[in-house]
Amino acid sequence: MEGPLNYGASRDAALARARRLMELVRMDPAALGRYPPPVLGGQRQRICIARALAVEPDLLVADEPVSALDVSVQAQVLGLFEEIRTRLELAMLFITHDLRVAAQVCDRVAVMQAGRIVEAGAAEEIFLRPRHEYTRALFAAAPGRNFNFAPA
Repeated sequence: MEGPLNYGASRDAALARARRLMELVRMDPAALGRYPPPVLGGQRQRICIARALAVEPDLLVADEPVSALDVSVQAQVLGLFEEIRTRLELAMLFITHDLRVAAQVCDRVAVMQAGRIVEAGAAEEIFLRPRHEYTRALFAAAPGRNFNFAPA
């Protein structure tokens, strides 16, 4: 509730928004009134997503949002990101080192080397026809290199 309250929302409006966001991220809104118990990684990510959405951003920056999660929880959180992106018509900057994640969720990709963009374009083009030698080296070094590109 803090973000909306800091931007002038009434307590009732902020609480109503927090409840809606908890439902959006598939968590029980009743948890808002409880002292925070220890939460699992996937729940923690869902709470972070809800907090980021509380101030109704035009752009959501997600920096390695699934890197510390196991594969099954990653899939759930990535599905949630896709649902949120579609439902809220929200732009996302999704930062990841995981090529599989980028292939799954990104429409456009920028490959960086030493802090500089060396290749950028449509995800399909980058994954199917990488032009820069660094991009090709990344794909060659990826574990289980024969992963499928699934356009977002």
